[in-house]
Amino acid sequence: MGWSEFVIIMLLIVAMIAAILFWQMRSYGYAAIFGLLFVVGVYAMMQGPIGEQIRKEMQEDKAAASQVKRTG
Repeated sequence: MGWSEFVIIMLLIVAMIAAILFWQMRSYGYAAIFGLLFVVGVYAMMQGPIGEQIRKEMQEDKAAASQVKRTG
């Protein structure tokens, strides 16, 4: 994971915390904005290299599980 991904993840955490705090302060408009910002950020991260890495690991897990089923 590079610095850019690290910074984006930190910004997503700040957006999530801001959404929670605005929700508790009953400022629902700002909470919705920061909540949507968090969701869009996670979606964007899943379209990039992190998403590719997760999909690759899922494929490897499926291949390993199918081998266990065949031998067992």
